[in-house]
Amino acid sequence: MTQAADSVRAADIDAFIARWQASGGAERANYQLFLTGLCDLLDLPQPEPTRPDDRDNAYVFERTVTLQQGDGSATPNYIDLYKRGCFILEAKQGSDKNPPLVLPELAARRKAGTARRGTGGWDRAMQAAKNQAERYAKALPLAEGWPPFLLVVDVGHSIELYSEFSCSGKTYLPFPDVRSHRIFLTDLRDAAVRDRLRQVWSAPHSLDPAQRSARVTREVSDQLARIAKSLETALLASYVCSSRETNCWWRWRFCSACCRGASTRTTARTKAKDFRLKIKVISCSSASLVADKKSRRCLSPQKMRSMSPKSF
Repeated sequence: MTQAADSVRAADIDAFIARWQASGGAERANYQLFLTGLCDLLDLPQPEPTRPDDRDNAYVFERTVTLQQGDGSATPNYIDLYKRGCFILEAKQGSDKNPPLVLPELAARRKAGTARRGTGGWDRAMQAAKNQAERYAKALPLAEGWPPFLLVVDVGHSIELYSEFSCSGKTYLPFPDVRSHRIFLTDLRDAAVRDRLRQVWSAPHSLDPAQRSARVTREVSDQLARIAKSLETALLASYVCSSRETNCWWRWRFCSACCRGASTRTTARTKAKDFRLKIKVISCSSASLVADKKSRRCLSPQKMRSMSPKSF
């Protein structure tokens, strides 16, 4: 049953890729349909209808923002796709570097899109789109804050991710790094890539490396605490060892002073850096008495044999 579900999923992905790889022309004609199909593919909610009050437009196409100009004037602009607290998306439509051959009379009517993919012009166009998205983020109302992600989409070709998890208006940087921030359409076959996009849409701060480091630190701390507890239990467990010649009893104890009433022959002190413990090994002869840790009452060797380690 799982294999059947996976095969259907793979078929859906292949169909989506095949449909959009041949896209071209102006992004306004394609980007909303492309992003709606992407949401369906990733099992994400689709954008909502736009409302008159922008305070209600938390997840919409064409979200209005007002950009302040250098001369003091203000001009309205539109975010291609906005999700409050998650991302601003700016869409472009590139075209293939080597388009299929067409008749000369049809070439003039063929729309080339923003720029030819794989060229310096395309790289500059994508960077310009990222800069435009940053200006939109700056123009958002203060109550909404800066989103943690900017997305730059070349419809039917790639999605670029930029992050700024402090949401304080600092520079948006390629996410997760410069080498892998660009997701190509064929990369959607990778389950990890699809999951990353879902998190951008629904839980962007879960991708914050600082939060992941904090979670790892907590997990390591918990593991160290368990190890420390087990070591403490082992060290607190008293045991008695008999010897033919000396008939000695050995005991491990946590204390900073010598036991009263005990005839100490040898004391070995070691420091455990992580736990700051002082361990004393007390060797007692058969006629010696060992002081109890809690009540300081004296115990004979015979009594010690009959007591469990927890009694110490």
